[in-house]
Amino acid sequence: QPIKPFCDKQLCKTRKYGVGTTGLSNDLSSLTKINGDPPIWILNVDGNRVELTTNGLTAQSQFQRECVAQVNKFPVMVNQRAWQTRIQLLLDNVTIVEVPPDATLKGEFEDLLHAFCCERAKGEEKEDILQGVAVWLESRVFFQVKDLKKHLSVNDFNHYTSNRITLRLQDLNAEKMFWRVRGKGVHVWSLPQSYFEGEETEIPLPELPIEEGII
Repeated sequence: QPIKPFCDKQLCKTRKYGVGTTGLSNDLSSLTKINGDPPIWILNVDGNRVELTTNGLTAQSQFQRECVAQVNKFPVMVNQRAWQTRIQLLLDNVTIVEVPPDATLKGEFEDLLHAFCCERAKGEEKEDILQGVAVWLESRVFFQVKDLKKHLSVNDFNHYTSNRITLRLQDLNAEKMFWRVRGKGVHVWSLPQSYFEGEETEIPLPELPIEEGII
């Protein structure tokens, strides 16, 4: 086998007609990442486009199921090391497609946070926090996570647990504090009112003409 010293076994398995455990490997090429939250991966499998989650791309058994469901292909199973090599080679040449912020879960969450604080009734005193609204006080906007989560649920956004919401608020540099309201302990989060500037534009009511002689 004169060519054997020059054969890259792992690389060979990533190529069309590459020699694997069954003698033939599927052609995987042109990996594209739709850079959303979570991302979507599009991969050519024997010339057919397959849409994958991150788990579908990295877990070989899930990848096989997606190929069967989408393009009626059952890719050849390879050992784990060979699979990791194939995917890494594809990732080294991935095409990344950015998406608008509001098309991601993070962007949708921030839009709903703005709506919760700006487009509903606003509290002006600490006691109002017990009514489930955001309180605008001393240049900050205060709210409870449980009330924000309820607002998210009403708007069919059920992607975040309370812990995930907390992490997102920390990413926004929100501050957490403890209030005593009517003898009840309340954990609240707050953001500066300046964070929400520009979200609302007050539109003055038009002046109605006053006809003489009408009281």
